Amino acid sequence: MPHDPKAPLQLLAGGGTYSGRWAAAVGVGFYAHEKFLLKFGMAFCASEKMGQLGLEWKWGRSGKKAAVAQDGSSTVTALQATARQLQDQIKQQQEKTKKQQDQQQDQIKQLQDQIKQLLNTQENPS
Repeated sequence: MPHDPKAPLQLLAGGGTYSGRWAAAVGVGFYAHEKFLLKFGMAFCASEKMGQLGLEWKWGRSGKKAAVAQDGSSTVTALQATARQLQDQIKQQQEKTKKQQDQQQDQIKQLQDQIKQLLNTQENPS
């Protein structure tokens, strides 16, 4: 597994056969640094036991920073696309709301006109 600074501890487990018998192995890996991994493990098969201690380190430059930048760039692009979609949805909803408000204003005007007519009819009966 690649280095993750937020989760430097790894639990390891394995199984198989050794000399025709079932064998199991367990271990722990810990990233002390981005380029330095410590490992400790134990293997068991019947009455036989074996231990393992390992050190791993990377040489040279890591492509991780470029990969992280590329992943970050694709994440930003995806977020920008989502933001544009949300802005379009908001604009559509605003247009719909404006249209409804205009219709309601027209209805209010019609009702006010009808009330005026009724009041005028009551004040001036023919």
